[in-house]
Amino acid sequence: ETLYQDYIDANPNLFSSPAVVLEVQSAINIVNKSQRVLIQIGNEGDDPNRINSAVTVGQINNINPTITEVETAYEIHYQAYIDTNPNLFSVPATIFEVQSMVNLVNASQSVLYQIGREADTPDIINAVITVVQINKISPTIIGTDPNKEVFYQDHIDANPNLFSNPATAQEVQTMINILIIDNDEDGIPDFYDLDDDNDGIIDSNEDKEDSNRDTDRDGILDRFDLDSDGDGILDLVESGQNSALVDRNGDGILDSTIDADYDGLLDIVDEDYTNSFTGAKGVVIPDGSDNDNIPDFQDLDSDNDGISDLIEGGIDLNLDKDNNGMIDERFDYNNNGVIDVVDSVRGGEVASIPDTDNDGIPDFQDLDSDSDGAYDVEEVGGVDSDNDGRIDVNELKSLLDSDNDNIPNFQDVDDDEDGILTLDEDINKDGILNNDDTDMDDVPNYLDPDDDGDGVLTNNENIGDCDFDGLPDYLDITDCNVAPEGFSPNNDKVNDEFVIPFLLKYPNFSIEIYSRSGRKTYVYENKGREKPIWWNGYANASLIFYGSNPVPVGPYYYLIKLNDGSKKEYEGWVYINR
Repeated sequence: ETLYQDYIDANPNLFSSPAVVLEVQSAINIVNKSQRVLIQIGNEGDDPNRINSAVTVGQINNINPTITEVETAYEIHYQAYIDTNPNLFSVPATIFEVQSMVNLVNASQSVLYQIGREADTPDIINAVITVVQINKISPTIIGTDPNKEVFYQDHIDANPNLFSNPATAQEVQTMINILIIDNDEDGIPDFYDLDDDNDGIIDSNEDKEDSNRDTDRDGILDRFDLDSDGDGILDLVESGQNSALVDRNGDGILDSTIDADYDGLLDIVDEDYTNSFTGAKGVVIPDGSDNDNIPDFQDLDSDNDGISDLIEGGIDLNLDKDNNGMIDERFDYNNNGVIDVVDSVRGGEVASIPDTDNDGIPDFQDLDSDSDGAYDVEEVGGVDSDNDGRIDVNELKSLLDSDNDNIPNFQDVDDDEDGILTLDEDINKDGILNNDDTDMDDVPNYLDPDDDGDGVLTNNENIGDCDFDGLPDYLDITDCNVAPEGFSPNNDKVNDEFVIPFLLKYPNFSIEIYSRSGRKTYVYENKGREKPIWWNGYANASLIFYGSNPVPVGPYYYLIKLNDGSKKEYEGWVYINR
């Protein structure tokens, strides 16, 4: 009754005065049809899980007052809206509720049609869809960000195959879900970000054709991982960038925030920072120091010397007790790929990358870290048959510290602490230290504390050549503090003379030689000479052997006088053998 009254009151022009029966019947029919539709909408909206909306555009057009701008093409969307929004409709529905529904669906479909058309012809129509428009889509799109509007437009324009015409709300929501992900929080969605973790390495170089690459298997993809191989050394460092300049806080992320072309690759590592996305090329081209086609930041032994980067990178050895080259602990609170114990962001201890020999090459990339002439691989006991400084079989060796000075051999310039630099223990100067073994005890000189095996530690021997035989004292078994027990004057230039080194301290010494029978055979007075004339096995005081004749093989008695005022004399026997 109230509705009839409202209709009569709202439509004075439809009634004569007095009204005729036809006018009244028409009013009743219109009101009845309108109410039936509104009741149906209310019921279907009120119980969407049991009654699927089947309200047609024809029915909606029966509603009075008239619902404006009803689109026949949107009928299914009106039905879907009624079905999915029970709280928006009374029973029966009101005119306002239905008109609001039509307005919302129309606005939503208008945007979806526009997205579909612009995606379908990206080369003709550049997408200009705004976030305001996207927010009109029904069902509501979740997660839109006004700061990413340009990326929404680019995505629609560049991906025609991802959108129907008209687009669906699900397709748009999928786009938003993809573009909401921004690992490095630089405002550029990972989908369009050429460097997702801002470590200066382009993602394609980190993926190496596998977008799911996770080198250290920590659950963080290399493109998001600031320490891809889990060795405790940041990728930024292992890629060859100067961390002191570009990452002063040591967090593994470039300090700069300038990205002129807005492609996610910061200008300091972008070869063409005026060209976005497709034209970008990174300045940082990570390579493998050991030529194994594995970039150092994904290689546990960058120089392939048998020593893990973790060790050569100055990381605490206790963090890798199984010596597999990776930090044992896996706790990573902020999920940036850097284990907390070495993560500056989490208060971890960041190791200073060693460069033992200060040659500008960090130890983990240096085949001879201490420049002592011995390759690091040799100094950890690795096999290097071709002497190229790289271990033959890819394995990680434990450190050696031959002199127990807490400096591992590969960083120790005197591995055996014998006072002779390792570099100087390459006696034959062939660049290979392992084949120099003076006393043939199977311990090369650079690791042998007694190089000549004479029982006197090299460190306690003179570095000179006291007997002038061309061998430094630490390699010469001759004891320069006593007279030799024999010599062989056969002109082979080896031990041809009776050299008594300690007499050099007494420039006025004299010596007398006697045969076994007591006959004086040789007499010599040095008389202050700096270079004595040592006995060569020829007689000068015997009529029998005098002159050019050598004395026979056998023992000879000697008497030495120092003539230094002490009246001290030395005597003994020397054997001549030819």
